[in-house]
Order: sequence, then structure tokens, then C-alpha cells
Amino acid sequence: MLSRETGDEADISAVQYQEEKDPRFQEKDEYPMGQANPEKAQSKGKEKADGVSYRFTRDERIRKRNDFLRIYAEGGRYVCPEFVGFHLKTGNALSRLGMSVGKKAGGSVVRNRLKRRIREVFRLHKHLLKPGYDIVINARKGDSKYSELEEAMLGFFKCAGLMAGRRLDGDADLT
Repeated sequence: MLSRETGDEADISAVQYQEEKDPRFQEKDEYPMGQANPEKAQSKGKEKADGVSYRFTRDERIRKRNDFLRIYAEGGRYVCPEFVGFHLKTGNALSRLGMSVGKKAGGSVVRNRLKRRIREVFRLHKHLLKPGYDIVINARKGDSKYSELEEAMLGFFKCAGLMAGRRLDGDADLT
């Protein structure tokens, strides 16, 4: 225990040490939090040489229950063994996808696999769709292979009139 009378506090060093630089961080952050890199913001997402983005963004998802109910009530319907498809013209700049897979399709692994396949088909073919449509897919079978699902979804897109009519290269009609 230190006592004030003995002056033991005089032995405590009053030298201030300078903080050493962390070798992992050489310089200040070039882009502090909240500020985006202008080069990175310019090329948002993966794009192919043809300028088409193949990402499935949040804006392309239908998430609200009211949106699903409106599409079911007012939209067109397409039925096939793999799924029941609904579509509704909204006039937005993007086409959006919503999906539901019931427990009849299988366990959670099967249902999640089916949802991944539906998302992948939409993601790879969304550039062929007309903009401004909301699309809902209610999956029926859990054992659908990717190729079967892709064929059925493209058939739905064509039958419902959702295809833009021409490929990106403009050579061939899709209809």
C-alpha cells in the first residue's frame, strides 16, 4: 500500500509512451465507413460482356404478403406438373420473382434445393423477360430436376407472354 507521507509515488514513471502503429494497417482507410469507392460503385455486380447483370438483387424479389395476395387475386395463372405460376403486370422497371414451396414438396433440404433452382432459372433468364411483371412460382414437386424445371419455367414465360420477343443479339425470335 502506498502512503503519501513516504513519497513512494515519486517512483512512478510519468513518461508518456507514443502509440505504436499496427503493422496490419499501414495507412488511413482510403474510403471511411459510409463512403463508397467510386470505381466500385460504377461497376455494381457481375456483368458479362453484353452488359447484362446476372445478379438476383433484393429489388427483384417479392417479399411482402400483400404483394403475393394481389398477384394471386388479380394476376394470370399457369399450371404444370412442377409448379403453379402466377403473373401480374405492374409497370415497374424490373420484373420480380416470388416463390413458395409447401411441406408437401419434401423436407427442408428438398424445399431449399427447389427454391435455389427456381431462383437460378429466373436469374439466368431474366434478361429475356419483359420488364414490369411480378411472377410468383408455387412449387408442387420436390423431385424436379433442374432441366425439367427450366423447361417448365421457360414454357410458362412464353405462354404468359412474359418473354421480350427477341434475344439480346437480336437475331432470332423467341416466339
